[in-house]
Amino acid sequence: MCAFCGSLRRQLDKHRIEYHLVNIWDNPAGAAYVRSVARGHETVPTVSVGTVALVNPTVQAVLAAARKHTRASVPTNYEAPQPRGLFRLIARVLGG
Repeated sequence: MCAFCGSLRRQLDKHRIEYHLVNIWDNPAGAAYVRSVARGHETVPTVSVGTVALVNPTVQAVLAAARKHTRASVPTNYEAPQPRGLFRLIARVLGG
C-alpha cells in the first residue's frame, strides 16, 4: 500500500469513518474508475463519496464531502480540524 493511502486510512480510522477499500492493482474495474476521474492516471488514494470523486484528498476534504453527500457516515460529534499552512490557503481560494 502506498504511504498516502495508509495515511488517509489511519486518519479515517482515527475518526471512526467507515470506508470500503479497493486495491486497484487487484481490481480492473476499480483501476478503470480511478483513471476515469484522475485524468487517465492511477492516482491513489482516490475516494468516492456519493457522486463526488476526490483524488489524493486530505481527510478534511473527505469528511466535508461525506457531510454534504452522505451525512449519516460522519459521527455527530466530529469536529473538523482547521486546515494549516498551504491547505488553509487552498481552502480559502476554493471557498472553504
